[in-house]
Amino acid sequence: MNELLLLSMSCVVLGCLISIHPCPLTTNLAAITMLSSWQERKYSLLLGIFFIVGYSGAFISLGILLSFSGLKIYIISNFLQNTLRLFIGLIIILVGMLHLKLINFDTHGNKIIKWTQNIKWNAVRALLMGFMLALSFCPVTATLFFGLLFPLAVQYEQIVLFPLLFGIGAALPLVILALLLRKSSNALSVSKGWQNHMHQLTGWVMILLGIYISIQEIYLR
Repeated sequence: MNELLLLSMSCVVLGCLISIHPCPLTTNLAAITMLSSWQERKYSLLLGIFFIVGYSGAFISLGILLSFSGLKIYIISNFLQNTLRLFIGLIIILVGMLHLKLINFDTHGNKIIKWTQNIKWNAVRALLMGFMLALSFCPVTATLFFGLLFPLAVQYEQIVLFPLLFGIGAALPLVILALLLRKSSNALSVSKGWQNHMHQLTGWVMILLGIYISIQEIYLR
């Protein structure tokens, strides 16, 4: 029991290393930016919880997939580090463009946007965003998950618990930073009327991060 508790705490610590390591810095910044940009102030914590659930769910899914599918670790690792990260960069660019309203929609499209602005859809969006960003593996993430965490999960038959704790450890610091940034930006907006400027800044930051991730995957590999 004590050994399982110690290993569980170690999984959380490994996850925290992901959130502070420079390797996944760009995707972590994208997560913080998007989490702090939502307009529902009173639902910020709830959306953060959905983000953590999605983030942890990605690692749980990987653990289950590797355990029962028979796929080789290096095949999944290469796919996550190379192919998937390119698409994630493009998705972040698209989200930033939508945030800045650089993409025009017709009347039907505007109705869709209004429908997606309710809290239920934002909860789904937070869940999906957490799942997507968790799968944007960099070399350090791949080493910690495939080289350390997954073998421990198999050895101690904790295919769900260990990836869950790993995901919580990786996502929780991002949510806390986003909530702090949101609180400070709200205070700045109220005191100086900079809400529109902060909204614009958020969109451009997401676009620049998406461009950087895409360039990194295409030219810097």
